Amino acid sequence: MAINGDSTSQEVVDEVKAYLGNSNVPLIATDPPYGNIVMQDWDRVKVSDDEYADQMVQWTRLWSQILEQGGAFYVWGGLGLPNFRPFIKYLTRVEDNNFKMSNLVTWSKKRAYGVQNNYLFTREELAYFTKGNRRNRSNFTSHCLRTKEVMAVKTASNQPRASSSDGPTCGWTSTRYSRVNSIRPRSHPES
Repeated sequence: MAINGDSTSQEVVDEVKAYLGNSNVPLIATDPPYGNIVMQDWDRVKVSDDEYADQMVQWTRLWSQILEQGGAFYVWGGLGLPNFRPFIKYLTRVEDNNFKMSNLVTWSKKRAYGVQNNYLFTREELAYFTKGNRRNRSNFTSHCLRTKEVMAVKTASNQPRASSSDGPTCGWTSTRYSRVNSIRPRSHPES
């Protein structure tokens, strides 16, 4: 379901609740404005980063009402700009006893922006939260990504050789070597 409306409005959440009836959703994926990163109207934030972080916490609480226990809540975000880092502040404020960050995934992108006197900014963050006990997730068996890594190692006879690792990571790249594991649905616990 895609929602075209004010995502900070209780009225919109109530409309979605009415649509769902007695059901909840297993996953909510969000991509809020990062705040003054892209110079377009939709990304302009006219409040302090503290106020914007608090607004993000409020809409997270609002929408987590319709998230089932064990459900996943994804929030894309960026590190921000000097003196304006609402996503980092949001991450430090949003957790409570029933809503925990399970992981912070980094997307290493090929395209970037930056300045001549600094590194290029080639990343984006995805905060992965779960509602309730994350050990009892009812929706997905794995949120890990696999990235091909090639390392230089030495053999027992001290000869160099290449070795590759294809293990789970908390990041992925935009290279041809990366792939996302398949997400396999798990059965819901019997009521």
